[in-house]
Amino acid sequence: MLLGSVPKAGLRFGLFDYLDQLFLKPDGTTTSARTLLAGSMAGAIESLLVVTPVETVKTKLIDLNMGMTRGIRHVIATEGFRGVYKGAIPTTLKQGSNQGLRFMAFSKYKEYMSPDGKSLDPLRAMLGGMCAGCFSTLLNNPFDAVKTRMQGTQAKELYSGFFDCVTKIVRQEGVLTLWSGVVPRLARVVPGQGIIFASSETITQFTSKLLD
Repeated sequence: MLLGSVPKAGLRFGLFDYLDQLFLKPDGTTTSARTLLAGSMAGAIESLLVVTPVETVKTKLIDLNMGMTRGIRHVIATEGFRGVYKGAIPTTLKQGSNQGLRFMAFSKYKEYMSPDGKSLDPLRAMLGGMCAGCFSTLLNNPFDAVKTRMQGTQAKELYSGFFDCVTKIVRQEGVLTLWSGVVPRLARVVPGQGIIFASSETITQFTSKLLD
């Protein structure tokens, strides 16, 4: 998780900034839908390049109770290189919707808190990031629940694919099972997103001053 954090965050914010500018209206303004699209595309690319292999390996290492080097060798030996891309569809859906919802929510929050478009101070940015993290987690937890099931070591015996996994969970355990784990996920995501968005705003403000 530590190894994947740096490229994951760099791709996410760098791609979002690029795409958000690319999707501006001719008059230079944007909309919530355009921000959602830019964030979702950034999250999907981030997922395919970094998040899916990192999340898959993390989940399998926990199931196998192995260290990183030994665990990765075991996964590749037993499942091949494709083994580190198990659950790619739900992970991409989760990550795309995650980032789209978060950037959309944070952008609206920032628009309200700073109408002149200036960077927020760390405390207000942290509060906005926490709200955005809570918002996205509550809406897209089903993708996370399915992703976790499909990345487990027994997944290939239990599920034939994404839709099979969703169908079996709903039929056998009920639709609310798709929100299982939402409380501990909120406990991780809410403060985490607060720190990430506060860091992003502070670093952006600092580097802008250096480059001016």
